[in-house]
Order: sequence, then C-alpha cells, then structure tokens
Amino acid sequence: MSDKISAKEVIVGVIVLAVVGAAMFYTLSVFNAESGQKVIDISQQGDKEASHIETHVKLTAIDPIKGDASARFEFVPSDNLLAEDGTLKQELKLYVNSANGKQEIDFAKGKLMTPVEAVFNMHGGQGDAIPFLTNTSPTSTSISPRES
Repeated sequence: MSDKISAKEVIVGVIVLAVVGAAMFYTLSVFNAESGQKVIDISQQGDKEASHIETHVKLTAIDPIKGDASARFEFVPSDNLLAEDGTLKQELKLYVNSANGKQEIDFAKGKLMTPVEAVFNMHGGQGDAIPFLTNTSPTSTSISPRES
C-alpha cells in the first residue's frame, strides 16, 4: 500500500464533499423557508372604514400533544384613532376567544396598543401523526369602543 493519494481518490473525495454540501444546503434552505414569515389576509372589510385597526397574528408556539396553539396579536390603529404622540384617542376593548387567560383586554386612552398573546384549542389532528399533522384552530376577535 502506498502513501500517495491517487487522482481517482481525490476526485471521489471532492464529489462526496460536493454531494454532502449540496444536501446540507438544501436541508437548511427548506428549514429557512419553512420558518419564514407567512401572512394571510383573513378579512379586509374594516380597511374601508375610516376608523379601523389592522391586526397581525403570528403563531408563537404549537403543542400538538396538548392541542394548543399560541398566537401573538399586534395592532396598527388607523390614523384617526391615534393622537399626535401615537397613543389612542379613545378607550378600546378587545374580545378574543382565548382558551386560557384573559378574554377581554382593555386598551386605555392615552396609551399604546401593546401586543396580546392568546392560546387557542386545536382540533382535528392526532399528536402521533407528526410531521404530517394537520390541525385547525378557530379564532374570533373583535375590537370595539369601551363602554363606560
């Protein structure tokens, strides 16, 4: 056996490294695309109104064993609901069908609309079907002027 590496061994080594590198690049690309932000317009009815609040919902955690999905709600009020300093001109109340925690959240006049976290029940999936699990989690939110 000789200590010299033949050209054939170098070529095979380079090909193996290229295949492993391509497989790693593909895998990391798939994971990166999967975790990318996806936005779905649920309803744009309120956009036509002068006073509306754009709501962005971002899933923060999913627990298929417990059957819970956690989501963060972020709010962007229209300009006529905001004072010059970016705070609310009037008191608002958010109603959300959270499975635990607060279901009615008050936003005070003169304060910012801070993000809200809610937990929803998931339906329709079996915890042992991972990674091919499909669930639904119906949500319902409503924001209205707060009654004194």
